[in-house]
Amino acid sequence: MESFLIGLGVQLGHVSWLPLAAYLLLSTVVMGNVATYLRTRRGWRDGYTRKFNHFGHAVCAAPTIGFLPEPHLVPTVAVATVGVAVMYGWSALTRLPVIRGIVQGSLRDRDKPHGRFFFFLPLLTGNVAMVLCFALFPAEAARAAILAVAVGDGLAEPVGLRFGSRTTYKVRDLVFRRWNTKSIHGNATVFLAAAGTSTWTLWGAFAPAPLMAVSAVLIFAAAVALVEALSPRGLDNMNIFLGGSLLMTGLIAWLPN
Repeated sequence: MESFLIGLGVQLGHVSWLPLAAYLLLSTVVMGNVATYLRTRRGWRDGYTRKFNHFGHAVCAAPTIGFLPEPHLVPTVAVATVGVAVMYGWSALTRLPVIRGIVQGSLRDRDKPHGRFFFFLPLLTGNVAMVLCFALFPAEAARAAILAVAVGDGLAEPVGLRFGSRTTYKVRDLVFRRWNTKSIHGNATVFLAAAGTSTWTLWGAFAPAPLMAVSAVLIFAAAVALVEALSPRGLDNMNIFLGGSLLMTGLIAWLPN
Protein backbone atom coordinates (compact mmCIF):
# COMPACT_ATOMS: atom_id res chain seq x y z
CA MET A 1 0.00 0.00 0.00
CA GLU A 2 2.81 2.37 0.85
CA SER A 3 4.56 1.69 -2.46
CA PHE A 4 1.28 2.28 -4.32
CA LEU A 5 0.82 5.64 -2.61
CA ILE A 6 4.40 6.61 -3.39
CA GLY A 7 3.92 5.65 -7.05
CA LEU A 8 0.65 7.57 -7.20
CA GLY A 9 2.37 10.62 -5.73
CA VAL A 10 5.12 10.43 -8.35
CA GLN A 11 2.57 10.18 -11.16
CA LEU A 12 0.57 13.12 -9.82
CA GLY A 13 3.81 15.05 -9.61
CA HIS A 14 4.11 14.73 -13.40
CA VAL A 15 0.65 16.16 -14.07
CA SER A 16 0.72 19.48 -15.94
CA TRP A 17 -1.94 21.20 -13.87
CA LEU A 18 -2.26 24.53 -15.71
CA PRO A 19 -2.83 22.96 -19.18
CA LEU A 20 -5.14 20.45 -17.49
CA ALA A 21 -7.25 23.22 -15.92
CA ALA A 22 -7.45 25.06 -19.25
CA TYR A 23 -8.57 21.86 -21.01
CA LEU A 24 -11.27 21.07 -18.44
CA LEU A 25 -12.68 24.60 -18.50
CA LEU A 26 -12.74 24.89 -22.29
CA SER A 27 -13.86 21.36 -23.16
CA THR A 28 -16.70 21.12 -20.65
CA VAL A 29 -18.02 24.51 -19.48
CA VAL A 30 -17.30 26.51 -22.64
CA MET A 31 -18.01 23.93 -25.35
CA GLY A 32 -21.00 22.44 -23.52
CA ASN A 33 -22.70 25.78 -22.98
CA VAL A 34 -22.04 26.90 -26.54
CA ALA A 35 -23.68 23.66 -27.75
CA THR A 36 -26.65 24.26 -25.43
CA TYR A 37 -26.99 27.85 -26.68
CA LEU A 38 -26.93 26.72 -30.31
CA ARG A 39 -29.65 24.16 -29.64
CA THR A 40 -31.98 26.15 -27.37
CA ARG A 41 -31.53 29.64 -28.81
CA ARG A 42 -30.47 29.09 -32.42
CA GLY A 43 -32.51 25.99 -33.20
CA TRP A 44 -29.69 23.65 -34.20
CA ARG A 45 -30.59 19.96 -34.41
CA ASP A 46 -29.28 17.76 -31.62
CA GLY A 47 -27.08 15.79 -34.03
CA TYR A 48 -25.20 18.97 -34.86
CA THR A 49 -24.83 20.30 -31.33
CA ARG A 50 -23.77 16.91 -29.91
CA LYS A 51 -21.01 16.56 -32.47
CA PHE A 52 -20.04 20.21 -32.10
CA ASN A 53 -19.40 19.44 -28.44
CA HIS A 54 -17.63 16.20 -29.40
CA PHE A 55 -15.37 17.96 -31.92
CA GLY A 56 -14.76 20.76 -29.44
CA HIS A 57 -13.11 18.33 -27.02
CA ALA A 58 -10.42 17.53 -29.57
CA VAL A 59 -9.99 21.18 -30.52
CA CYS A 60 -9.44 22.04 -26.85
CA ALA A 61 -7.25 19.01 -26.12
CA ALA A 62 -4.76 19.50 -28.94
CA PRO A 63 -3.18 22.80 -27.78
CA THR A 64 -3.54 22.12 -24.05
CA ILE A 65 -2.73 18.48 -23.21
CA GLY A 66 -2.43 16.64 -26.54
CA PHE A 67 1.25 17.29 -27.16
CA LEU A 68 2.75 17.40 -23.69
CA PRO A 69 6.22 15.85 -23.22
CA GLU A 70 6.20 12.08 -22.64
CA PRO A 71 6.70 12.10 -18.83
CA HIS A 72 3.69 14.41 -18.43
CA LEU A 73 1.40 13.08 -21.15
CA VAL A 74 -0.13 9.91 -19.65
CA PRO A 75 -0.57 11.23 -16.08
CA THR A 76 -2.20 14.44 -17.35
CA VAL A 77 -4.51 12.61 -19.77
CA ALA A 78 -5.48 10.17 -17.00
CA VAL A 79 -6.41 12.96 -14.58
CA ALA A 80 -8.16 14.82 -17.42
CA THR A 81 -10.45 11.84 -18.09
CA VAL A 82 -11.43 11.74 -14.42
CA GLY A 83 -11.98 15.48 -14.41
CA VAL A 84 -14.23 15.36 -17.49
CA ALA A 85 -16.31 12.54 -15.95
CA VAL A 86 -16.68 14.54 -12.72
CA MET A 87 -17.74 17.69 -14.60
CA TYR A 88 -20.34 15.81 -16.64
CA GLY A 89 -21.60 13.97 -13.57
CA TRP A 90 -21.97 17.30 -11.76
CA SER A 91 -23.84 18.67 -14.78
CA ALA A 92 -26.33 15.80 -14.63
CA LEU A 93 -27.12 16.43 -10.95
CA THR A 94 -26.99 20.19 -10.46
CA ARG A 95 -29.48 22.96 -11.17
CA LEU A 96 -26.83 25.62 -11.74
CA PRO A 97 -27.48 26.83 -15.32
CA VAL A 98 -23.84 27.19 -16.35
CA ILE A 99 -23.00 23.67 -15.13
CA ARG A 100 -26.24 22.06 -16.31
CA GLY A 101 -25.60 23.57 -19.74
CA ILE A 102 -22.53 21.36 -20.13
CA VAL A 103 -24.74 18.37 -21.01
CA GLN A 104 -28.15 19.79 -21.88
CA GLY A 105 -27.45 20.69 -25.50
CA SER A 106 -25.84 17.34 -26.36
CA LEU A 107 -28.68 14.94 -25.49
CA ARG A 108 -30.30 13.44 -28.59
CA ASP A 109 -34.07 13.08 -28.90
CA ARG A 110 -33.70 9.71 -30.64
CA ASP A 111 -31.92 8.29 -27.58
CA LYS A 112 -34.91 8.91 -25.27
CA PRO A 113 -35.72 7.70 -22.65
CA HIS A 114 -32.04 6.78 -22.22
CA GLY A 115 -30.51 9.99 -23.51
CA ARG A 116 -28.15 10.50 -20.59
CA PHE A 117 -27.01 6.87 -20.69
CA PHE A 118 -26.04 7.12 -24.36
CA PHE A 119 -24.28 10.40 -23.61
CA PHE A 120 -22.23 9.09 -20.70
CA LEU A 121 -21.45 5.66 -22.20
CA PRO A 122 -19.16 6.92 -25.00
CA LEU A 123 -17.75 9.54 -22.66
CA LEU A 124 -16.65 7.04 -20.02
CA THR A 125 -15.58 4.19 -22.29
CA GLY A 126 -13.82 6.57 -24.65
CA ASN A 127 -11.92 8.33 -21.89
CA VAL A 128 -10.73 5.07 -20.34
CA ALA A 129 -9.68 3.83 -23.79
CA MET A 130 -7.80 7.08 -24.45
CA VAL A 131 -5.71 6.66 -21.31
CA LEU A 132 -4.97 3.04 -22.25
CA CYS A 133 -3.92 4.12 -25.74
CA PHE A 134 -1.28 6.53 -24.46
CA ALA A 135 -0.15 4.02 -21.82
CA LEU A 136 0.09 0.97 -24.12
CA PHE A 137 0.94 2.30 -27.58
CA PRO A 138 3.37 4.82 -29.09
CA ALA A 139 2.12 8.38 -28.75
CA GLU A 140 2.03 8.83 -32.55
CA ALA A 141 -0.24 5.79 -32.96
CA ALA A 142 -2.55 6.91 -30.15
CA ARG A 143 -2.82 10.43 -31.55
CA ALA A 144 -3.69 9.11 -35.03
CA ALA A 145 -6.57 7.03 -33.64
CA ILE A 146 -7.81 9.79 -31.34
CA LEU A 147 -7.73 12.39 -34.11
CA ALA A 148 -9.58 9.98 -36.41
CA VAL A 149 -12.37 9.84 -33.83
CA ALA A 150 -12.29 13.56 -33.10
CA VAL A 151 -12.44 14.65 -36.74
CA GLY A 152 -14.11 11.68 -38.44
CA ASP A 153 -16.73 10.68 -35.90
CA GLY A 154 -17.18 14.32 -34.94
CA LEU A 155 -18.16 15.26 -38.51
CA ALA A 156 -19.85 12.02 -39.63
CA GLU A 157 -23.25 12.67 -38.06
CA PRO A 158 -23.57 16.34 -39.14
CA VAL A 159 -22.47 15.42 -42.69
CA GLY A 160 -24.88 12.48 -42.71
CA LEU A 161 -27.75 14.65 -41.48
CA ARG A 162 -27.03 17.33 -44.08
CA PHE A 163 -26.22 15.26 -47.15
CA GLY A 164 -26.90 11.59 -46.43
CA SER A 165 -30.70 11.39 -46.29
CA ARG A 166 -30.78 9.29 -49.48
CA THR A 167 -27.79 7.07 -48.70
CA THR A 168 -28.81 5.69 -45.32
CA TYR A 169 -28.70 2.05 -44.28
CA LYS A 170 -29.22 0.18 -41.02
CA VAL A 171 -26.72 -1.87 -39.00
CA ARG A 172 -27.86 -4.34 -36.38
CA ASP A 173 -26.61 -3.47 -32.89
CA LEU A 174 -25.93 -6.83 -31.24
CA VAL A 175 -25.25 -5.29 -27.81
CA PHE A 176 -28.38 -3.16 -27.36
CA ARG A 177 -30.49 -5.18 -29.82
CA ARG A 178 -31.61 -2.30 -31.97
CA TRP A 179 -30.86 -0.92 -35.42
CA ASN A 180 -28.43 1.95 -35.93
CA THR A 181 -28.94 4.22 -38.93
CA LYS A 182 -25.79 5.08 -40.86
CA SER A 183 -25.12 6.83 -44.15
CA ILE A 184 -22.60 6.44 -46.94
CA HIS A 185 -21.78 10.14 -46.60
CA GLY A 186 -20.99 9.69 -42.90
CA ASN A 187 -18.83 6.65 -43.61
CA ALA A 188 -16.94 8.56 -46.29
CA THR A 189 -16.31 11.38 -43.83
CA VAL A 190 -14.79 8.95 -41.33
CA PHE A 191 -12.65 7.38 -44.05
CA LEU A 192 -11.31 10.73 -45.27
CA ALA A 193 -10.64 11.96 -41.74
CA ALA A 194 -8.79 8.76 -40.83
CA ALA A 195 -6.79 9.00 -44.04
CA GLY A 196 -5.81 12.55 -43.14
CA THR A 197 -4.75 11.75 -39.59
CA SER A 198 -2.77 8.69 -40.68
CA THR A 199 -1.06 10.66 -43.46
CA TRP A 200 0.10 13.14 -40.86
CA THR A 201 1.33 10.32 -38.62
CA LEU A 202 3.11 8.43 -41.41
CA TRP A 203 4.40 11.46 -43.30
CA GLY A 204 8.05 10.54 -42.79
CA ALA A 205 7.51 7.20 -44.56
CA PHE A 206 6.33 8.77 -47.82
CA ALA A 207 9.84 9.65 -49.02
CA PRO A 208 11.58 6.25 -48.56
CA ALA A 209 8.51 4.07 -49.26
CA PRO A 210 5.66 6.03 -50.89
CA LEU A 211 3.64 3.01 -52.08
CA MET A 212 3.86 1.32 -48.69
CA ALA A 213 2.90 4.57 -46.96
CA VAL A 214 -0.14 5.07 -49.19
CA SER A 215 -1.15 1.46 -48.58
CA ALA A 216 -0.83 1.98 -44.83
CA VAL A 217 -3.00 5.12 -45.00
CA LEU A 218 -5.73 3.29 -46.94
CA ILE A 219 -5.63 0.26 -44.62
CA PHE A 220 -5.95 2.45 -41.53
CA ALA A 221 -8.72 4.61 -43.00
CA ALA A 222 -10.74 1.61 -44.21
CA ALA A 223 -10.39 -0.18 -40.87
CA VAL A 224 -11.49 2.88 -38.87
CA ALA A 225 -14.49 3.47 -41.17
CA LEU A 226 -15.50 -0.20 -40.85
CA VAL A 227 -15.20 -0.17 -37.05
CA GLU A 228 -17.27 3.02 -36.83
CA ALA A 229 -19.96 1.55 -39.07
CA LEU A 230 -20.28 -1.75 -37.18
CA SER A 231 -19.74 -0.66 -33.56
CA PRO A 232 -22.65 -0.77 -31.10
CA ARG A 233 -24.10 2.61 -30.18
CA GLY A 234 -21.89 4.47 -27.74
CA LEU A 235 -18.91 2.11 -28.09
CA ASP A 236 -17.46 3.29 -31.41
CA ASN A 237 -15.04 5.76 -29.81
CA MET A 238 -13.57 3.10 -27.55
CA ASN A 239 -13.27 0.59 -30.40
CA ILE A 240 -11.56 3.05 -32.73
CA PHE A 241 -9.21 4.33 -30.02
CA LEU A 242 -7.95 0.86 -29.11
CA GLY A 243 -8.23 -0.86 -32.48
CA GLY A 244 -6.87 2.12 -34.39
CA SER A 245 -3.93 2.55 -32.02
CA LEU A 246 -3.07 -1.15 -32.29
CA LEU A 247 -3.31 -1.12 -36.07
CA MET A 248 -1.29 2.09 -36.40
CA THR A 249 1.41 0.63 -34.13
CA GLY A 250 1.69 -2.34 -36.51
CA LEU A 251 1.76 -0.10 -39.58
CA ILE A 252 4.53 2.06 -38.10
CA ALA A 253 6.57 -1.08 -37.39
CA TRP A 254 5.88 -2.39 -40.93
CA LEU A 255 7.09 0.74 -42.69
CA PRO A 256 10.82 1.42 -43.10
CA ASN A 257 12.31 3.87 -40.62
